[in-house]
Amino acid sequence: MEEYSVVSAKPNGKRIILTLKPFDNINQVLHLVGSEIYADRVALPELPDDEFYWSDLLGLQVVTSDGEELGELVDIIETGSNDVYVVKHDGREVLIPALEDVVLSVDLAAGRMTVSLPEGLLDL
Repeated sequence: MEEYSVVSAKPNGKRIILTLKPFDNINQVLHLVGSEIYADRVALPELPDDEFYWSDLLGLQVVTSDGEELGELVDIIETGSNDVYVVKHDGREVLIPALEDVVLSVDLAAGRMTVSLPEGLLDL
């Protein structure tokens, strides 16, 4: 694994454009486009209370507001509008929109996300 220092980072939609040291022109980094990037947790900025890093959400147990256990959050799909949480439920995947009126609370310490599912979502 190669290691680089981030000189600057600027948002570009849901992506981030990085300037990496020791590179000084785009042609030197084209081979890195689409690569996975890993960062030390301590180097990441602190987020507001209602925002979370995906790595913190993956593995959470998802329950409904009625206390029904749905399963584990196993993946997150990035869409053009909102993210979608993929939850393993009874041997299949349930797609839950990451919307304020659906995701009621996230308790990282307890490893739990509470949701209010739209009518009929589990029937799809």
